[in-house]
Amino acid sequence: MAGKWTEEKLAAERERLARMREYEDTYAAVSLICGVDEAGRGPLAGPVVAGAVILPRDCEILRLNDSKKLSEKRREELFLEIRDKAVAWSVGIASPEEIDRILEERRKAWKPRSPKYKKGVLKIYSEHAVSPMKGGYMV
Repeated sequence: MAGKWTEEKLAAERERLARMREYEDTYAAVSLICGVDEAGRGPLAGPVVAGAVILPRDCEILRLNDSKKLSEKRREELFLEIRDKAVAWSVGIASPEEIDRILEERRKAWKPRSPKYKKGVLKIYSEHAVSPMKGGYMV
């Protein structure tokens, strides 16, 4: 792919990718960071599809971007490259019925069981990463 790029466009693309890696650079001491993306509307409009990937440190995949900003052809091309370069990857699909069941189980699980109960300690940024909060852990 890189052979089709002018030097100027390749430099600009590498700068864009470097900006996308700011999170990974901030948490460079963490050995693995998993990126997650989802598509779908859930119970209101059908299934949800989610993907997760762990790429090697300093992995370069030109044109990598939010799936919603890519053409179907580009997504398919990038999927093959991501799959080939990934340390690990997975794709999952949940039906509306599964989502309803999971939401009900989650509602029950988060219900306080004792006065010392504390809600979760991780903050999730959709399509980006998991960030530690006070008392939490990096995943």
